[in-house]
Amino acid sequence: MSKLKKIFVILIFSLVLIGTKDQVQAVELNQILKIGSRGEQVFFLQQLLTKYGYNLKIDGIFGVRTKEMVCKFQSNNGLKVDGIVGPQSWKCLLSNPVDSGKTIYTIQEGDRLPDLASRFGISSSELIKANPQINFELLQVGHTIIVPNSVILSRGSNNEIKIERKSVTNSGADLIPWNIVKNIYTDKAVVIDVVTGLSFNVKRLGGYNHADSEPLTVQDTEIMKKIYGGKWSWDRRSIIVVTNGYRIAASMNGKPHGSQRITNNNFNGHFCIHFLESKTHNNNNKIDPLHQQKVYLAKGNKKKVRNQKSCFALVSYFFIYN
Repeated sequence: MSKLKKIFVILIFSLVLIGTKDQVQAVELNQILKIGSRGEQVFFLQQLLTKYGYNLKIDGIFGVRTKEMVCKFQSNNGLKVDGIVGPQSWKCLLSNPVDSGKTIYTIQEGDRLPDLASRFGISSSELIKANPQINFELLQVGHTIIVPNSVILSRGSNNEIKIERKSVTNSGADLIPWNIVKNIYTDKAVVIDVVTGLSFNVKRLGGYNHADSEPLTVQDTEIMKKIYGGKWSWDRRSIIVVTNGYRIAASMNGKPHGSQRITNNNFNGHFCIHFLESKTHNNNNKIDPLHQQKVYLAKGNKKKVRNQKSCFALVSYFFIYN
């Protein structure tokens, strides 16, 4: 690898969390970003731009507004103005220390507290605490708020820029139907087991009725197996899927099966992640009541579980809450 290329191999700290401790995994950040790009790297780009004072929505989607802010950044820094984030733009974005303690965000039309918290990957209580002067029930367009950053920038031992996402707890998730989730969880995510608090990285393989997913690395497979007590199982578990700024209530099984795309993760196949109203790939594409119970439990909705009419639901509720 040439010296020039090495400059643009940036270490990102991914969301691999156990309890309250931050664990990290090295990932390359040399991808070209442009209109239509989505995912974690766009999320980081938007966070960086807001730190430099560019006002845009942080949602992991490279749209018209993000391109406009990229063009302004390029123009202000003597770069080629094309709205495409390549090696030179990344180098400039990451060349100087940035105050990573907070982001100043300007309220836009339609902004609500839960949506803002989800967008920035922090809790509603953190936003309220950081802005005691703001009435979040009466947000006004144009007002500014302080957002405690979910991204920390620092320099490593080799002077490389490191980007670290803050710890995500195993509490708080949104119930989002599968027909919407399938357009949110499109690539990589972090799975947090609600009971143990253990978490691991995953990548979506595909799936039409639910998300067929794979552990990203050998280390992620080990964590997943630990969650299942060291033995793979079809048992459903309540989880929270963190991706693109969203925390989504979900359910997974722990059995490797079927096809796979990642061949070096020590996981022979894929596993299933279900969301609200998702269905199985067999049994006439039916909704799995056990998965749905776990989804509601991930949300913390015990009443919904009690109201389920399936016998399986009643039995599950008895063993979980008695």
